[in-house]
Amino acid sequence: MSVLSDSEIEEMVRTNRIAIKPFSRANLQPSAYDTRVWPKAIVDGELVQFRKTLRIQPYSFALLATREYVRLPLDIVGRPYLRSSYVRQGLFPENQGRIEAGYKGNLTLPVVNLGRDAISIGIHDRLASIEFEHLSRPASKGYSGRYQSSKGPKGYRSA
Repeated sequence: MSVLSDSEIEEMVRTNRIAIKPFSRANLQPSAYDTRVWPKAIVDGELVQFRKTLRIQPYSFALLATREYVRLPLDIVGRPYLRSSYVRQGLFPENQGRIEAGYKGNLTLPVVNLGRDAISIGIHDRLASIEFEHLSRPASKGYSGRYQSSKGPKGYRSA
């Protein structure tokens, strides 16, 4: 397995092997793609819609979604990473997870604020980076779980 470079990511998006919609070249990093936050979140079990800023209070659990829709082929997996600017404030990913080959939809990132202060996330802020990796062989079948084709934040009960 090898991590895709920025030029490989851009080429795969251009040829429609990977879908990232909307795609912005400004969000392309040397070996990852930065995603932005969806304007709805599930915070402590409640659906919250925000227009400018979402504030996550200390010790609150939230499900944050990416604005970008992602579709992966059978020979690529993704690894989402919460941006370190949020981690340095005390926002920790409950599970960094993996985006399975064949997945399509928005991503949901479970996070908890372990800091002493509320953490603000702006509507246009970059939330997480996705690192893409080639599989040594294509998967025999793609992801077909309960979160396939997700749109917005999804929790266990909201799927």
